[in-house]
Amino acid sequence: MGLGPESVQDNIVWQKVEPKPWEETAVDIKITYCGICGSDIHTLRSGWGPSLYPCCAGHEINGVKVGDRVGVVAQNDSCLGRQGHSEECSAALETYCPKLRGLTYTSKHWMEGTALMLCAGITNYSPLRHYRCGPGKKISIIGVGGLGLYAIMLTKPPEADKFIAISRKADKKGDPLGLVADAYIATDKRSNSVVSSGSLMGGPGESWVQEVPMRLANQAIQDMEAGKARYRYVHIND
Repeated sequence: MGLGPESVQDNIVWQKVEPKPWEETAVDIKITYCGICGSDIHTLRSGWGPSLYPCCAGHEINGVKVGDRVGVVAQNDSCLGRQGHSEECSAALETYCPKLRGLTYTSKHWMEGTALMLCAGITNYSPLRHYRCGPGKKISIIGVGGLGLYAIMLTKPPEADKFIAISRKADKKGDPLGLVADAYIATDKRSNSVVSSGSLMGGPGESWVQEVPMRLANQAIQDMEAGKARYRYVHIND
């Protein structure tokens, strides 16, 4: 729990959170995983205007309710017209739909990775789909970090003609090239400007999600701020 902007400096405290009043449309979830997103850190430090403290950050959440695994995304699911006509959903503006829902998925899915897809994944999937990534297109992703890596992974299925990964340093070149990139450009002057394509790290079956016990939240935030994540941290409720 953040009690002020300085909470990101190893000052998160543990205390009980009073949930909102129960409603018949609510779902009681036992949280198992919660990803650490850059927007959580911005919120904790009041980076987007003053936050309301005490502040409990975290929006890449999944867990279990009786009978289902449940995911809770930043805006939850839109109604997609399931409850009658929706102006927002009809205009492909599902994230603005006022009739938001949770979602469930089958046990075959990887829970810690699924939690991260609820923000980072959809943030990258949306523009790739909107601009029709696929045959005949050349794709370049700037920034091979927690978000950029998902863009790289999601570019593989549509089979774009060429894919280029761009990042500051050359030390990440093995990861995107092992997935899908035809070339890697390191913009740091101390790095070679272009690295040829090749499979250096296996394939898309490899994952870069590091599980961190919830009790180590302060350390995880410090490490994320220092750029140590390769490439996402996800808290596990221990």
